[in-house]
Amino acid sequence: MISDMYHTKGHADDLAANLGLKPNGQTVSDERRRVWLKLGNEIGRLDGLSSAKRTALESIVTARFGTLDASVQEIIHEKIGMATLKQLDRWILLAATGKTIDDVFLLPRQARPQPGGGD
Repeated sequence: MISDMYHTKGHADDLAANLGLKPNGQTVSDERRRVWLKLGNEIGRLDGLSSAKRTALESIVTARFGTLDASVQEIIHEKIGMATLKQLDRWILLAATGKTIDDVFLLPRQARPQPGGGD
């Protein structure tokens, strides 16, 4: 966890330098250290939340719609990877309630699964 790794003054200075927030050799004030640690914790929290929602969405899609064609999976994986938390929340609800995969992601016509499972 970021707060565990950068809890000392020296480590906070290293974090700041790694993030490009200050030139090497300068010290970081206690207040700035607290702000950066808080920012790092929030970034970590949001990253973890985003990762969990992506995993949940992919699990729901697989459970609801089965194994999809590789090209469709690639498009969906790319969409999920670029989605905001708000979009992931929307897609999770649509994946749980939609009748087709297209109801969830509005896939381009050429990428939509064909009736009967054809390629």
